[in-house]
Amino acid sequence: MLVYFGSLLPQTYFRTGIIDPWFNLLIFSSIHQLIIASNQELINRKRIILSAVLIGLAVLTKGPTAAALLGVCCIIYFALSYNKHKWKIADAFIYLTIVIAVGFSWFIIEVARGHGYVVQEFINYHIRLLSTSEAGHGQPFYYHPIVLLLGCFPMSLFFIFGCFKKGDAPSEVSHYQKWMTILFWVVLIVFSIVKTKIIHYSSLTYFPMSFLAAWFIYKMLKGETRISIWQQSLITLFVIVFGLAFLLAGRMEQIKEPLLQLLINDGLAHGNFSQIVVDGPFDWLVGALFLIASLTSIIAINRGRFKFGII
Repeated sequence: MLVYFGSLLPQTYFRTGIIDPWFNLLIFSSIHQLIIASNQELINRKRIILSAVLIGLAVLTKGPTAAALLGVCCIIYFALSYNKHKWKIADAFIYLTIVIAVGFSWFIIEVARGHGYVVQEFINYHIRLLSTSEAGHGQPFYYHPIVLLLGCFPMSLFFIFGCFKKGDAPSEVSHYQKWMTILFWVVLIVFSIVKTKIIHYSSLTYFPMSFLAAWFIYKMLKGETRISIWQQSLITLFVIVFGLAFLLAGRMEQIKEPLLQLLINDGLAHGNFSQIVVDGPFDWLVGALFLIASLTSIIAINRGRFKFGII
């Protein structure tokens, strides 16, 4: 939770008032129940039912994308772990029935009220999101990896470091790691393929990233792994770049004119930065404090004071 709380985009994300944080929380909670349910040879039916209700609520929140993402994750997991579980057709039937009853109840009600065209428009809208750059949100394939690398600092770096440090983990942790790895890559690949790309479309990856980053930090605190020189250098580079950005943001009025010249071809960005916002006398301190605290952290980690440095 501290890794999640201490990263940039998750902090901003939950202050936006958009619906996606609820959407992602319900999807993740559903997957969490599936993880517990599938940790034993026999599937836990109570967990299955709870997972189905949660994913149904996610569908009600923002649409069938929730069920689609979960479905892909399940297919990959059970394909990789086919021999681990005793399969029961009844479990799959119960799960699908609950998801349809809860998640698609809105569709059924609208059709019953004679508003089938609303459902059709809803489906058409999601097809447009997949196949076209809806509302001008067309970006290159690598858009979301860059968003996550920069926006989820510092957990994005610890997540990457963890990918290079493969080690033994208790069975319960390795089981969770498998699900989190699947969830991360499914979300990242799917929304990199989708034509419409908006910054929060990859926000469901914040959960698996924070878990996998936290596992690396935990092993570091236990003395089972260390941060190498190149990893410290990478963190330092990010800190300096972000610190300078925060310092400049505190003096926006002074750098506005050259910035507007760079954004002359982007009408929305140009309009936003044209707004008159008076700089406060102490706004630059945000960047200064960020630099001081972050560099202190890096020095502490370099000297082996991992707990102090991480906090």
